[in-house]
Amino acid sequence: MSINKNSLLTNHKSFFDHYQNVKNEVKGLLTFHPKEWISAFRSNSKYPLFVRGDIDGFVSLFMNNISTLLAIILSLQPILGDKIVYSKILPGTGLAMLWGNFYYVYMARKLAFKEKRGNVCAMPYGICTPGAFAFIYVIISPTYYGCISTHDKAYCQELAWYVALASNFLTGVVLLLLCVFGEFIRKNTPSIALLSSIWSCSENDVILNYSPE
Repeated sequence: MSINKNSLLTNHKSFFDHYQNVKNEVKGLLTFHPKEWISAFRSNSKYPLFVRGDIDGFVSLFMNNISTLLAIILSLQPILGDKIVYSKILPGTGLAMLWGNFYYVYMARKLAFKEKRGNVCAMPYGICTPGAFAFIYVIISPTYYGCISTHDKAYCQELAWYVALASNFLTGVVLLLLCVFGEFIRKNTPSIALLSSIWSCSENDVILNYSPE
């Protein structure tokens, strides 16, 4: 049986390159880059802070998130009550939206500054609609209704809330651990599949633009 040395060498090189990429990803995540933060928001004639298309993007993202948020509120009110929904969930969601969109803008501007490009678009950041309803009907609701038969309502609401927090934290840990493979996934996944997750935002734009016709 003959062994193709060139094939083995290519596979070894490919594995080594992938290992180096993962190593660099981890190093980048655990290193603070103050110069990159500053340079990302420097004046860049090819990439202004605001363009006309940002209005369309804002309207689409706002409509998508507000509709999801209203559905979440209506779904959670009978389970968790107004106090948890309005004093804990909504403020936390607002802070997450503010930070997430700011960070996505930072990443887009950093890439534009690094590559001297003017066609970089920041990813839309918002509530994951399928994930939100999965949490409500697979985690929060079963926890609450499984508890209510043996405990009082206030206790079960708090329990369901804390279980949801723990689940969300564990989800974040899993995403953080798997993000080092992001570049590998991006290179080996068709672009159309990567864009499918943001179709809901563009769907709102299509509806707003063509519904009068």
